[in-house]
Amino acid sequence: MILLPCSLYFVLQGITKTFVRDGIFAFMSRRSNTPKFLIAANRVLFAVDKLKLDWLKVKTMSNDKLGNHVGDTLLGLSRLMKHITSCIAPLVAESWDEPRGVGGALLPQVRWLVAANRMWLKIRGLDTEGSASDLRGRVAEEMKRVPVAALVEGLGGSVAGVEVTSGGLVAMLARLMAEKVSPDTVRVRT
Repeated sequence: MILLPCSLYFVLQGITKTFVRDGIFAFMSRRSNTPKFLIAANRVLFAVDKLKLDWLKVKTMSNDKLGNHVGDTLLGLSRLMKHITSCIAPLVAESWDEPRGVGGALLPQVRWLVAANRMWLKIRGLDTEGSASDLRGRVAEEMKRVPVAALVEGLGGSVAGVEVTSGGLVAMLARLMAEKVSPDTVRVRT
């Protein structure tokens, strides 16, 4: 293996920041879940920050730009990447069930709310613009077609794809860091 002299800062700036901004945030924004993801990810980052570990400095994310993160906090972000990407799965509906009423019985489509009609159209890659009555009518028309429009693959790929990419990033960065953390190298910030 050949090691090239390279600043870890530039590696983190180029890889971690790009993966978070162009990977995770783009993935979540296609699903209109970026604000919920920021809240969930910041819970993890805030909990770790409260520990005041010298070897793991983190900063919460305030937006999808990560402009306020520097070398140490990007390193902390990359070390916590698996924990941060684990916040994605609960927020992303990879599947969708038709609305149910009292007792678990399926509701007739004419009683669906706007969000249900919009989601039905969205997961099939159909137009979701229009008023509540337009959407209800469009869904009713599509349901009458034989065959009904097929589901499209998740926008931006799957959650599993994001998690695999994140795992690869963590594994790659782990090779650039120390093999062991001894009690002598661990200090608590005050």
